[in-house]
Amino acid sequence: LTVCVQRLTGLSGTHDRQVKLTFRGFTQKTRKIRCGQEADIGELFRWPHYGAPLAGECLSVQVVNCSRVFSPRPLGTLVISLQQLQNTGHLVLQEALVDENLRVSPIQVELDLKYQPPEGATGAWSEEDFGAPIQDSLELIIPNVGFQELEPGEAQLERRAVALGRRLARSLGQQNDEENELELELEQDLDDEPDVELSGVVFSPLKSRARVLAHGDPFQVSRAQDFQVGVTVLEAQKLVGVNINPYVAVQVGGQRRVTATQRGTNCPFYNEYFLFEFHDTRLRLQDLLLEITAFHSQTLPFMATRIGTFRMDLGIVLDQPDGQFYQRWAPLHDPRDTRAGTKGFVKVTLSVRARGDLPPPMLPPAPEHCSDIEKNLLLPRGVPAERPWARLRGRLYRAEGLSALRQGLLGSLARALHDQRVLVEPYVRVSFLGQEGETSVRAQAAAPEWNEQLSFVELFPLLTRSLRLQLRDDAPLVDAALATHVLDLRRISHPGRAAGFNPTFGPAWVPLYGSPPGAGLRDGLQGLNEGVGQGIWFRGR
Repeated sequence: LTVCVQRLTGLSGTHDRQVKLTFRGFTQKTRKIRCGQEADIGELFRWPHYGAPLAGECLSVQVVNCSRVFSPRPLGTLVISLQQLQNTGHLVLQEALVDENLRVSPIQVELDLKYQPPEGATGAWSEEDFGAPIQDSLELIIPNVGFQELEPGEAQLERRAVALGRRLARSLGQQNDEENELELELEQDLDDEPDVELSGVVFSPLKSRARVLAHGDPFQVSRAQDFQVGVTVLEAQKLVGVNINPYVAVQVGGQRRVTATQRGTNCPFYNEYFLFEFHDTRLRLQDLLLEITAFHSQTLPFMATRIGTFRMDLGIVLDQPDGQFYQRWAPLHDPRDTRAGTKGFVKVTLSVRARGDLPPPMLPPAPEHCSDIEKNLLLPRGVPAERPWARLRGRLYRAEGLSALRQGLLGSLARALHDQRVLVEPYVRVSFLGQEGETSVRAQAAAPEWNEQLSFVELFPLLTRSLRLQLRDDAPLVDAALATHVLDLRRISHPGRAAGFNPTFGPAWVPLYGSPPGAGLRDGLQGLNEGVGQGIWFRGR
């Protein structure tokens, strides 16, 4: 279900307005707009229907006046039956709101509603669904203009090119026996020709040091696509404090959503759904931080006190069989108070899927889900419920082989003027699970020495997959990343009880790769230095 709130008309006075939309108990809000008689909103909201039809469902729209001191005052409400939307699939409405006395108010709201039925549902095609009127069913077939019959000579060259491509791919890794049997016929004509020239290109049997990508590992896919991260905050239990006004904030990759505030309770109930959308690769998505924090609301928003926090990477959610955690309790802790225990629990449902994928099937709620919290925690399989606080230490010794000249504007001017005095001032930033630590800056050094230690305190086992080492330049205007190395914690530790060991690495040299030097002012490959993709140029170690 997709709803676009376009405009509000017929308002009185000048105030901060906000529109609340509720569907199946999940409420989403627009941003606060200060406006007069009319307000152009133009915000889009989505709700997953999980395969259930819309028959008998309603969408509630409420417009409120917001105040920094007083509670929001409702101006009117509109309840829309979605029966017609299920039949047509698209509705554009302009309706008046009803006030608290059930009277029609002059305030009108313009909505654009769309409904995508579940897969397998029957329906009639509408004429406007196609680009042109359909005269024949053959017009729906998309022809492949590149598929043509090859001449005998071209077919032989094509067979040779395929065989050479398979031989080169086999040199990078091993293949199964069935593939070797299929290639045997193609390579019979090439046994006596180690080097074959085809259309001006010479193919030679080359060996590569590149690591073969795992066929079954979806995280090796580097193609950017649309992902949706759904978070449902159901309720909270056992929050510490007396006469508190709790609310829950959910932050995923820099995007933040906040629930409503419940007054005077340690066991609030929310049942609010938040949707986060990202356009990125799976490799980058799994490193995004998911943070669930409970706050005690005060009179002023900036005076809210934190009760506890739960943090994990989205890679932990992606590792689940269905890419979701269903109705799990997230234990809250305070990193500033490591001697205290759990500060409370927040019951959530998490799901990560690519846009267009079918949602995972809804599991029937069991009675023990509400009563037994400790047996249904938001933790992956094999992680104990009681996690102790641990200290992770990283020692930075020295670096060598760095580029002497600075990147960016000053470096470009120095290269143009042949000035060798604009040198880098490097330092190292270590980050993982939302925590960061930095070494001191070494002025104008291509081979700096630090001999410093960075310490982090976090619950163990760690709910993250990687630790990021980034070499940066302390530039006068804006600090720039020189290179980034991601250290996979699963490869430097083992969770086994008999032969297991905690994360341990080094002392060892860590190679740093990034973009080629001297790219100028418009460096389109700067993302390689920040860890977006795999670097192509050696920047030091």
